[in-house]
Amino acid sequence: AYTATLGPFVDAGVLGAAEVYVAGTIARATGESDPDVTLAVALAARALRFGHVCILPADVAGLIVVDDAQLTTTDMLPWPDPERWVARLAASPAVRAPVDPAGDVTVPLVFDGTRLYLDRYWCFEERVANDLLDRAAATGGIVDPAASLDAILAPLFGPDDPASPDRQRRAATLALTRRLTVIAGGPGTGKT
Repeated sequence: AYTATLGPFVDAGVLGAAEVYVAGTIARATGESDPDVTLAVALAARALRFGHVCILPADVAGLIVVDDAQLTTTDMLPWPDPERWVARLAASPAVRAPVDPAGDVTVPLVFDGTRLYLDRYWCFEERVANDLLDRAAATGGIVDPAASLDAILAPLFGPDDPASPDRQRRAATLALTRRLTVIAGGPGTGKT
């Protein structure tokens, strides 16, 4: 039954054999027979091939890109109604919410707000997010903010002027005195 559901997506080049296999395995293991859930599983497995850890079921139809000269749009595919799809995912035995306890048996999918993950990748993302939050909250870095740091930075950035702060100098100070620093900016802003 799940191959019939996924057939048009395979024919269009959206899904491959690996995604069909994952969807079928999860459907059999959880007793899930809803074709909309099976499609979501296959698309979540597909997302990994493209460097994504989740899909947005309500928006996925408009975000799918297929490199196939015969398919000019994915609009012709039998996409589920987004609202109905989200409701079916939330009610599926193959899906859990992040707040649900993991229990003795791993549920293969996690529906986190608007994002659907394979459980393993939701756990990976959660672990990375928690590690980043822990590092951001931690104090101490390579050096302590002190006059000695000021002496090191002054030749590179000039003297510290509180009336006209140098953002590059501030970024260097934060990078040296914190356990986590994210430096962002467009081209030519001095990130290097």
